[in-house]
Amino acid sequence: MFCNHCGGEISEGDRYCTHCGQQVSTANVKSEQLDPTELVVAKLQKRKVWWMPIAATFVAVLAIGGMNLYEKKVNSSVATYLQKGEALALEGKFQEAIPVFEQGLSLRPKHETIKADLSWAKQGQKIVDQLSKANEQLKQKQYGKAQALIEAATKDAGVFHAPLGDVIHKKVTHQKNALTIAQVKHEMANKKTIEEVAPLLLKLEPIESPEAKEAASEVQTKLVEITLAQAHDYLKNKQFSSALSTVDQALSYVAENSKLLAYKKDIAKQQVEFEQQQQTRIEQAMLAAAKEDEKNRTNAVEVLTTNGSLSEWGGFTVKGEVRNIATRNISMIEVYYSVYDISGQEMDQGSTFVYPYYLEPGETGMFESTVYGNEDGKSFKITNITWYLE
Repeated sequence: MFCNHCGGEISEGDRYCTHCGQQVSTANVKSEQLDPTELVVAKLQKRKVWWMPIAATFVAVLAIGGMNLYEKKVNSSVATYLQKGEALALEGKFQEAIPVFEQGLSLRPKHETIKADLSWAKQGQKIVDQLSKANEQLKQKQYGKAQALIEAATKDAGVFHAPLGDVIHKKVTHQKNALTIAQVKHEMANKKTIEEVAPLLLKLEPIESPEAKEAASEVQTKLVEITLAQAHDYLKNKQFSSALSTVDQALSYVAENSKLLAYKKDIAKQQVEFEQQQQTRIEQAMLAAAKEDEKNRTNAVEVLTTNGSLSEWGGFTVKGEVRNIATRNISMIEVYYSVYDISGQEMDQGSTFVYPYYLEPGETGMFESTVYGNEDGKSFKITNITWYLE
């Protein structure tokens, strides 16, 4: 007997085929009385049962293998896009990184890493665009607008972390520094004092770039020019301490400046020379004052005119004019004199006061006195003059 499902030979009375496991239908069971042709077909069907599962398995293996190869290829491409995109992003080339991430995402739409990297790249490009706009405002000297854009970019950059955050923060810092340098150069033109210029130099100090060094050099030149001009004004007025203090103040910002160091030495030299000259002048002034004082005490009165004559009352009258040649006021000027006869013999002595009572330097005064009982008087001679210094 043969199974009506697979054609396999079965024993009489079997309810299930030992080859395919199907239930045997007695109504359709083929008997051994089949003709030879039917027997051949039955045998062929029996053989078919054995190779069909094998073929199906082979096809399945081929399909699975092909699918694995395809998946590996896709994974490799995705990894390449991911690596390339991240490399571009870490170089700050977000505009170029975005389409690379998008290509990778088109192959693996649910790839979480690429999705995250694409989001970061877009945020990074947004910041780059803000900084680019800030730079344009900077070129137009719109410093307020540039600063507002940079502040917005700085806020957006706060969510980034290393290593991508380092790239973003570097770009933001670069633009901040560019703004600081531009503002310093702009403000420098209106600064006139050390106190105004020095803070500009301090703003540039933390920035390490060729542009900052160039700007700092310009500020230092301005600082030195202002310092030398101010110190020179002090020096003209012999205010050496103020001049030195001014130079020292500038040197606290530009310690090795050769012009300031040389000028400081020159100030010190001029100060020594001036003090020596001053000492000489003081000594000369003291000497002159001593001489002047001696003159005021010993030779303050100059006799301008004298006249002696007999009076109608029988006395001898002496008259004269004197001048104060001292440098101070004098008072109580008393003139002492002697009267002589025709033979030159002294006949009498006397004194009289000059009027007015006080004489200022350069003023003149008169004196007059009559000696009675000397009708033979012929002439007189001033023997002494005394006075008081005021």
